[in-house]
Parts: sequence; C-alpha cells; structure tokens
Amino acid sequence: MSVARTLREVLTAFGHTAFRTCDAESKGISGDRLERAVASGDLRRLTRGVYLVADGPQDDAWRLAQTRAGAWPGGVAVIGGDGAAQRWGIPLLAQFGPVPTLVLPAASRVRTGTKGDVRIVREDLSPEDVDAGDTGPAVTLPLRTAIDVIRHRRLDVRMAAATLSIAQRRHIERCTPLDPFQLRKWMAREEVRDGVSRSTLDCLARAPRRGATHVRAALGFCDPRVESVLEALSWHDFLDSALPVPVPQAWVQGASGRWYCVDFLWSEARVIGEADGAVKYATAQDVMAEKARQADLEAAGYRFVRWTWADAMGTRTYLRRVERVLSRHGPSREDASTTSSGFPSPQDVRRPRFSA
Repeated sequence: MSVARTLREVLTAFGHTAFRTCDAESKGISGDRLERAVASGDLRRLTRGVYLVADGPQDDAWRLAQTRAGAWPGGVAVIGGDGAAQRWGIPLLAQFGPVPTLVLPAASRVRTGTKGDVRIVREDLSPEDVDAGDTGPAVTLPLRTAIDVIRHRRLDVRMAAATLSIAQRRHIERCTPLDPFQLRKWMAREEVRDGVSRSTLDCLARAPRRGATHVRAALGFCDPRVESVLEALSWHDFLDSALPVPVPQAWVQGASGRWYCVDFLWSEARVIGEADGAVKYATAQDVMAEKARQADLEAAGYRFVRWTWADAMGTRTYLRRVERVLSRHGPSREDASTTSSGFPSPQDVRRPRFSA
C-alpha cells in the first residue's frame, strides 16, 4: 500500500494533530504503514508511538508545542521557551530557528534533550511563572519566557535587552488591560517601570542559575515603553553610547495643535528619533499621513532623525546622525531632559499612532 494513501487516510482521520499508534490502528492504519511514512518524510515521530503529519505545525513553534504538550497525559507539560515566546509575541533574536520547550515535573522519568524538534526540560516551575489557562496546555508567563529564551540561546547583551524589554511590556499589558493611549500613560510612570523591574528580578531568582548572567547583563538596558524590537535595540544603543538619553514613546504637539506620539524625543534639543520598521507604513496612505505628521512637527520647531533595521543591524551609523543633529543644540548627557513635552488628554489625540 502506498505512502500517499497512508498519508491521505491519516489526514482524513487526524488532520494536523498528534495521534497514537493505537488510534491509527483503530482506523485501519497499521504501525508498519506509519513507519514507512516516517521513512519517506511524510510523517514525523514525536515520541515512541506518537506521530504528526510532517507538513503540519512543526514549522510553527507555538502550534508544535501545543500538539506535543497534548500528547502528555494529565496535562503535566508546560510550554516554555521559544513556543511560549511565539504565544506572547516575544522576539527570537538568534541565528537558529525556534525550538519549542516542554517543561515536565522534576520527578518525571522522561529523558531531557531535544526530541522531535521539541526540547524537553525537567523542572518544578513556580505557579507565579505559569499561566494555567482555561483551555489548552499551560504556558510560562512573559517574563519567565524571555528569561528562559535568553538563557537557552545565550543572547548577547543587546539582543537580550531587546527580548526582555518586549517581555516586560507584555507583562504590563497582561496585568493592566488598558487601551493603547492609557497604556502609554501608565508606562510613563516611573513607579510602574520600577515595579516591572522588581518583578523581573524576582522571576530571575526563581529560574535556574545556568545562563542567568546573560539576563543580568541586559537588565540595565531594558525599558517596557519601547513598542517594537527595533526600538528596543535602539534604546540599548542610546544607553550604551555617550549620547543624551531620549524619552521613548513621548508625546509632542505640532504647529496645528495636534498631539503625536514619537518613538524617541530629545526634548531640550527638540529632536525626534523615529525607528522605521518594515511594517510601520503598510500603505501609501500611511506614508502620506506620516509626511503630514512630520511637516506639522517640523513647523513646531522639531527636527527628525530616522533609521531602519539595516541601520540598526549594520554599522549603526544612525547614532552619528543623531549626534550631529543634537550637536547643533549641544546638551550634555547630564543636562538632557528626561521628560516629554507633555501628555495630552484622550480627546486631544485625534490621529492614532501607527503600529511599529
């Protein structure tokens, strides 16, 4: 019997979900047929007696982790690492692709290591670090997820700081369900940022020590106010340079009286920095609206410096451009303002900010 027929029968019976040998045999598909499909690359053996169609969720870390977690009886598996990072929208800033992690109880006799494209770890997680969820498998919360990703991938300081900044933002978003305007206003409060920093340290204290130095090195370069990975990388670069420290996600008022939220603001020098990611201006209408926005702010006396992913991941020459523009005003790092040009009321914000 052909492998193609076996694959059709498997897809009809189970789709792209994991199944056991006994389940297949109940549908008239023998174990020998399953093994031939594995040998041809059409099926993937997740663990002994558990299979998955090879062109299914294995390319998606979150879905693969869900599938594998469901194969463990009693709901003992917790999704962590790269799979949880996809769940929370935390970036995976490394050369190799995602490797989902399943965390099993320390008393489990299951061997650790990578099996079927999933990494198995034995550890007793604190309830404070796990989202049990109403449906589906449990998953590690954003802060613990980022810490584990940094530890596992041994990220350098810059990449680790960007990962942790986004995780801190996701932590606040999850704990404080606010609309985007109110969320920015909430994160502008220093006590809120101090609180998430303490939560990060507490979470790190509960995590294994191996690789923790990579996380600690990044802690001083994190800020949950940044809204994108490019902004997070840029924030690290500003703190790591001799430039004055800008205010991320600051509100400024244009000549028309309209308020706008900008990526970075050096308020004393009246300089705006914009990290232009690939999806920031998705349509021609977005581009035209941004030109009008920039013209309005320039009419109010602000100057712009823009940079892209290529600038941030290359020689970072955008830092020299920022320095040149700031030098025309000349504030020192110590004298640089750490406050925005104000904060508008919701009714003053008539145009939504583009997603970064």
